[in-house]
Amino acid sequence: MREKFTCRDCEKISQPPAPFHATPRGFIGPQLLATILFDSGVEDWRAA
Repeated sequence: MREKFTCRDCEKISQPPAPFHATPRGFIGPQLLATILFDSGVEDWRAA
């Protein structure tokens, strides 16, 4: 949910742009996606 701001003088509504998501219409950000993709290989390396 993003905040909306109104101008006191002209009463126009402004809203900041939406944050970047790695998948369209998804909630996964680039950092979580990278963690999911690359952390599974780290566990195999530690077990050896």
